[in-house]
Amino acid sequence: MYKRISKRLAAALFLSWAVASPVHADVTVGTPTIGGNCYPFGCGYTGEYQQVYGSSAFSGPININTVEFFFPAGGNPWTDNTGSYTLAFYLTSQPVNGLSTLPASNKGVLLSNFGTFTPGLSYTFVGNGFSYDPALGNLLLDIIASGTPSDSNALSYSNANGDPMSNLYRTGGTGAFATSTNGLVTSFSATAVPEPSSWALLLLGFFAIGTVMRSRKSAQATLRQIA
Repeated sequence: MYKRISKRLAAALFLSWAVASPVHADVTVGTPTIGGNCYPFGCGYTGEYQQVYGSSAFSGPININTVEFFFPAGGNPWTDNTGSYTLAFYLTSQPVNGLSTLPASNKGVLLSNFGTFTPGLSYTFVGNGFSYDPALGNLLLDIIASGTPSDSNALSYSNANGDPMSNLYRTGGTGAFATSTNGLVTSFSATAVPEPSSWALLLLGFFAIGTVMRSRKSAQATLRQIA
């Protein structure tokens, strides 16, 4: 009898664990187009660059620790990028296609000082993980470029109508700030954040198994006394 109960509780515990466990997912924002954009990772770009991702691109709260930018279809990096790039993420109340030309005005709550990177030949960055809840606002990527080589590595960008992204950049790579409806196609490696009800279910499963184990020990002790 106890064996059957234990098996059922073990199955229930496994189910609750499966529900509560994060599910790996990749979120890609933007529609790739033919051709590429060398800002902010090339063409002598220096200083600040920003990109806003609309909350509609995310289905729910997620944890992010990897950000990837892509080369256009059939494209490859031409040179080894030895520049230094500091990435940070913020919540922002600014809308897509509505960034201010004053970078500081676009920044809301800091979510992560993601890290400083030298790309080399890869534009996949693994940094300080953070949680993003699209219910709280849009997601802003802030990049500070320094020591940028004057190369022409072009990354895939999106200028499709209705894409939930837009950017702020320095004209000519060093000039005044301007905005556009474009943006680098970006992939976020994400882990879904478990709902509080899922954690409650998991804890309930542990509690139930603990209760059965205590009851079983108590029954066994009673039988020994009778014997």
